[in-house]
Amino acid sequence: MLVLDSHPGDSVGLHLLDGKQVHEQPTVQHKVLLPLDATVRLEVRVTPDTVELFVDEKPTFQWKGDPKQLSLQPEWEVPHKDWLFLASHFSDFQITMLTLSFP
Repeated sequence: MLVLDSHPGDSVGLHLLDGKQVHEQPTVQHKVLLPLDATVRLEVRVTPDTVELFVDEKPTFQWKGDPKQLSLQPEWEVPHKDWLFLASHFSDFQITMLTLSFP
C-alpha cells in the first residue's frame, strides 16, 4: 500500500514493505505531498514489480522489487488480492478526476 502524508503526516512510501510500517523503514521520504487548500495531480504507476508516484508530473517515489516483499494489514485487504484500491484514513480531501488505464 502506497501511503502519502502518513506517520506522523509527512511520510511517503510503501506500508508493510518487508513487514515494516512506512515510518519504520530507514529510507522513508519525509515530505508533505497533499498540502491543505492546494490542488495536486497524482499519478501512480503499478506493474507486477514496480510502484511509481508522480506529483504534478515530477517523479516523487519509486520502488522496484519482489512483490512478495509487500503485504497489507488485514483491515485493509480487499476481496481480491489483484485489485487496486484507493483508501483514506483520518484525512479529508476531494478527488476531482480519477482515471484508470492499462498500458
